[in-house]
Amino acid sequence: MNSNTEEKTYEFGMLRALGMKHDNLVTLLILQSLFYAVPALVIAMVLAYTLDMMLVYIIANYATVAPDYNLPRSSIALGITIALVLPLISNIVPIQRALSKTLRDSLNVYHRTVSELTVKILKLAELGISSA
Repeated sequence: MNSNTEEKTYEFGMLRALGMKHDNLVTLLILQSLFYAVPALVIAMVLAYTLDMMLVYIIANYATVAPDYNLPRSSIALGITIALVLPLISNIVPIQRALSKTLRDSLNVYHRTVSELTVKILKLAELGISSA
């Protein structure tokens, strides 16, 4: 999400220039993170259920007990909670970064925080080194 927000800072600046409010932009970013999280949650639940069925079958045959193929509710609740809360928490920094920039900085195509470089020239005397 960090790189996605950095790449879309120009787009967010343009939306702000067109009149989109900060609250709507935050909602847009949260919905975008959920569009990543919900399909991943569905795939993860299907995989967890499939692996659980295989392991329960193997263990039940080995121990000669009746298999119970139901996932515990606590496991399902923990998976859903992590899948939905983690993307929301990971969006805090990108949202703050996207909204903290001025409109001028957001629309600057050539300015990137990743490639920002600062050069500072110091005289040797300022560092306490003699040139003689």
